[in-house]
Amino acid sequence: MAARSEQSFQITIAILILFVLVFAVMSYLFWKSSSDRASTIADLEVKLRTAEGAARSEGTKSEQYLGMIGFDAFTDHDVVQQQFEADQAKYMANFDENSRDYRSVLDYIYVENEKIARQEAESKAREKELKERLLATETEKENQIAAFKQTLERVQTDLETERRNFNQARAELESGRQELARSRQRQQDDFKSQIADARSKQNAAESQLEKSERSKRSLLEARKLESPSFESSDGLVSYVNQGNQTLWVNLGRADSLRPQISFSVFESDLIDAGKSEKKGSIEITRLLGDHLAEARITNDDPRNPILPGDQIYSQVWQRGKELRFAFTGLIDLDGDGKSDLDRLKDLVALNGATIDAYADIDGVVEGEMDVTTRYLVLGENSDRPNLGELRRAYNTMSEDADTLGVEVITLDEFLTQMGYRPQDRTVSLDNASSKFRRRVPVSQR
Repeated sequence: MAARSEQSFQITIAILILFVLVFAVMSYLFWKSSSDRASTIADLEVKLRTAEGAARSEGTKSEQYLGMIGFDAFTDHDVVQQQFEADQAKYMANFDENSRDYRSVLDYIYVENEKIARQEAESKAREKELKERLLATETEKENQIAAFKQTLERVQTDLETERRNFNQARAELESGRQELARSRQRQQDDFKSQIADARSKQNAAESQLEKSERSKRSLLEARKLESPSFESSDGLVSYVNQGNQTLWVNLGRADSLRPQISFSVFESDLIDAGKSEKKGSIEITRLLGDHLAEARITNDDPRNPILPGDQIYSQVWQRGKELRFAFTGLIDLDGDGKSDLDRLKDLVALNGATIDAYADIDGVVEGEMDVTTRYLVLGENSDRPNLGELRRAYNTMSEDADTLGVEVITLDEFLTQMGYRPQDRTVSLDNASSKFRRRVPVSQR
């Protein structure tokens, strides 16, 4: 029993001790928890005060920001957000997505204002310049008006004079008109019988044909009645050097003269080159000025030499006018029986004339004559058997010349009046020439 009681006592003591230990642990844990909570509460109060200070600071900043963008300090955030979105749609629609803020807008506005300021400054400078130009224009206008007034006064004076002259001329014209009316009446009386006859003539087409035929016949008759003369001279001999057979003439560059053009020389009292006797011939070698050229004497008579004042004439060259020619027959310039047509064409072209038509050695006619052709030059109408086609061309072109009223001359007449001789030629004074020596100027001797 005693052992069991002692065992129960021990168990009770153990339970009590265990309970004390549990209570002590629980007390410690409760005390520890309370201490931690107090420390946490203190930390939280510090953080709360810090957060409240930061909140008040941020609130102040927010109020400042709201004031900066034009809102009241107590404006609700939703209202600000709505206004910002509206501003974006209104002012930032063309901006990049990342640049849609008030700062970018302000930078853009500043740049644009700078541009506008520069443009305004440039506009003001331009305005000042335009005002100065306007002032100059106004001054010039005033001067022009003053000059115009002076001119107007002079014109009015001249007008009054012309009015008096006009009245006088009108009186004279009226007198002449009355006389013309009387003369016209007399003519009408004279032509009444002719008008009556004209009404009975053929129809309009036959009448027009008759008029054309009459015009043609009149033109042909007029061409036939023209003088066969080569007309007046082309120029004068102004200086002669018989020592070196050269002379000067009063023609030059301004007269379209060129070297190698040949001229016939006539006495100074020449009236008609076609009816005068030639005393020599020359060939242009050098142009010295607008109306001065040097020529060499290709043919003259020592008993009747070429003198200053003698007149010169070329059949194929005329000052300011292009002469036109046609050629037919065998063109033999040097008497060797061969055609020299190409040489003659070159000679004519060299003298500035034009060939309207020519018959080649085979009788083929190139070109066509018309009423403006001055001469048909006749070569030899050879009876050689191999030149039958050339003879036919000779006859055909002669008939055409007669129909058109083109004057006909022989090849010898043409060459004589032109001052050409087959042996004539111009020698170039260069190092290769064996015909002439260079003349050294007196100042260099």
